[in-house]
Amino acid sequence: VNYYRDFAYAENEYKNKNLKIAMFTNNYFPVIGGVPISIQRLAKALRKKGHEVKIFAPEYKNKIQNEDEKNIIRCNSIYYYEEAGLEFPVTNIYSPQIKKDFQAEDFDLVHAHHPFWLGNKGRKLAEEFNLPLAFTYHTRLEKYAHYVPNILFIRKFFANRLSHFLIRNFANKTDAVFAPTESTKEYLRNVGVSRYIKVMPTGIDFEYYNCDENKIKELRKELIGKSEHLLISVSRLSKEKNLYFLLDGINRLKETSELDFKLIIIGSGSEKENIMQFIKDNSLENYIELIGAVDFREMAKYYLASDLFVFASTTETQGMVLLEAMAAKNPVVAVKSSGIDDVIEEASNGYKTEEEIDKWSSRIKELLNDRKKYEEFSQNAFETAKNYSIEKMAEEAEELYYKIMQLKKYHND
Repeated sequence: VNYYRDFAYAENEYKNKNLKIAMFTNNYFPVIGGVPISIQRLAKALRKKGHEVKIFAPEYKNKIQNEDEKNIIRCNSIYYYEEAGLEFPVTNIYSPQIKKDFQAEDFDLVHAHHPFWLGNKGRKLAEEFNLPLAFTYHTRLEKYAHYVPNILFIRKFFANRLSHFLIRNFANKTDAVFAPTESTKEYLRNVGVSRYIKVMPTGIDFEYYNCDENKIKELRKELIGKSEHLLISVSRLSKEKNLYFLLDGINRLKETSELDFKLIIIGSGSEKENIMQFIKDNSLENYIELIGAVDFREMAKYYLASDLFVFASTTETQGMVLLEAMAAKNPVVAVKSSGIDDVIEEASNGYKTEEEIDKWSSRIKELLNDRKKYEEFSQNAFETAKNYSIEKMAEEAEELYYKIMQLKKYHND
């Protein structure tokens, strides 16, 4: 048995070829989230390089048309689950229309963004038509176990066993895997993924940061009120995002410092009412404001209007919102975890602390009280972000696409 990979394949004959790529995702716009934004940025950058990208995504009740809709193939949904105003459609993956739409496009390869449902439909179509298949590991499924019914230990089984099995089983049926950070690559190896893994973080679309300075000043004035410092956090308002730690930390900052600050939290979700009650119970109305969901094309304005990004989630595969904030020269204070650890350079572009309220809040205090240190961290944050453009992301993806196409052809021959 030869356990080494095959080195005999020829030079890549696909390099510089314009590709036709099918992407499969379980959620996409109009729902705002990390996965849709990541897919949109990758598709946009690939199209700029001359490739054609079609996105197979669920059909939503609210059929909002946008300039990108011509590149989206909407798959018929048979059920709509709604939570806190957010819509989660269940696509009819057995519909023959999906295969018809797929065949009509004559794709070169498939890129799946989930290890189940529509992602698995994409895998089966790639297999049926003998096309290369790439997969991006976006989500730590085990951290979403609280959404699984708590019947006969199913929730515990999902968190400890099933979620990791789903990832490993799916990834090992693909030709290559994208991991957003080194720590997620390490996780994939630990659970038994044997396929080639390429680290490719979600890029930043710097086009949206070219904003009118006067408009940014107006937005800042509107958001900050009479406060001196404007903090920002971006997160879905749900249990897995560790938001009550963040709220406790802000409350501690209020109690232990003389800082004149305000925190804006951008995002929506099922915990909104509970968070509002927490704010009221702790007299934080003048310190915290829930902004709600913001169009991803407008997000850069909020980062540019802010001074410091604060974060408490421990469920991220990558620090996408951290990098977005850094692109607007916001240093970051966050809790140590996967994804976060790869982005923050300790005591350089921000701080990453243990999940301890006093440590976390004291780092915020330290940065806002030391102007010289703040300015140094701010510039370092910007320098970090410059390494993560969507153009760079497209180059990395393109390189892997060509590689798996060549290997597919070699093994077919």
